[in-house]
Amino acid sequence: MTFISMHQSIVSHDAIGNDIELMTNVFAKQHKAVCYAQYGLNKSLKYIDEKKFNLLAQSPQTVIVYHHSGLWEDGEKLLDGAKAQIVFKYHNITPPKFFAPYCTAYEKSCFEGRKQTERLIKKFPNAFWLADSQYNASELYGVDKQHIAVCAPFNKIERWSKAKPDEAVLKSLVLNENINALFVGRCAPNKGHLAMIEALAVYCSKYKDSRLHLWIIGKSDDALHSYNTLVHGAAAYYGLRDRVHIIGEINDSILKSYYIGSDFYLNMSEHEGFCVPVVEAQYFELPIISFSSCAVPETVGENQLLLHKNNPLVFAKAMHTLVENKELSFALGAQGRKNYESRFTETILSKRLTEIFDERFKVKL
Repeated sequence: MTFISMHQSIVSHDAIGNDIELMTNVFAKQHKAVCYAQYGLNKSLKYIDEKKFNLLAQSPQTVIVYHHSGLWEDGEKLLDGAKAQIVFKYHNITPPKFFAPYCTAYEKSCFEGRKQTERLIKKFPNAFWLADSQYNASELYGVDKQHIAVCAPFNKIERWSKAKPDEAVLKSLVLNENINALFVGRCAPNKGHLAMIEALAVYCSKYKDSRLHLWIIGKSDDALHSYNTLVHGAAAYYGLRDRVHIIGEINDSILKSYYIGSDFYLNMSEHEGFCVPVVEAQYFELPIISFSSCAVPETVGENQLLLHKNNPLVFAKAMHTLVENKELSFALGAQGRKNYESRFTETILSKRLTEIFDERFKVKL
């Protein structure tokens, strides 16, 4: 059996790239496993060109795993006429409404990406769908439930967590009286940056506490310049320039420092198909305060601090509760680690993937 994992771009150190790499590694234990991408930037994987793809796609002994996270018309065309077994890994696509005020091109791309999801469902009725979450599965309208399974994305937390923390960054976080709230994620309109900054402002005003700092980790996008400007402007408007720290992309050592040096993880994102950073936070026993949106409740698991109103005042109260109640903070962190250990280790996810392919395709991985 030959497995082809495909995505428009395959890179290292992002959620989808990690999922592709580690799934491919599972396939490769007992089968031939290769990748196809227009931009194959993860050099640890073996890639094939379009000619080889088309040849392998004509064999029923080939399984194509198409990772679907956005519009990819060329990828769809490659599937046309394929005799291989097709599996779609659905990572979700951000609703276009979030980008409408900031980037017409992204709004259109997300709209067309969601239309492509509908098209793929109709064109490939015998395909099997792997969804990152039950929330993602619920969006697969028209797919027979027997053709859907939930398999959370693989992560590399256990690998990169072995990195030595950046000593200077860690000291800057812990050797003072500051309270550090952390958020990890790209600078995009669905991620709730403006709401987090407003919640910080409410907290500082309501509780007369200037110790709270918000650390925002994640890459920005020049195409979203107006949104980026708005985020920086919000910090200035509330007089929080010295307490809202927008860091950008960082290496594993620095990221680990922020996870172990922060007091809690703050998430006010309005759309998530899974949310890997909350799982990372749980690995490091960092308590989480999160908006109960989309896939987040099922990802964070039981006995976590989920708020059903994405209201800055409500979040400010929750932050104050964690600051004042260290016992609760510790309990949330411990429960989060338990959630990770019971659901999202590489071993558990490998077992889940193996079970799905055994049951669905009678293929031993």
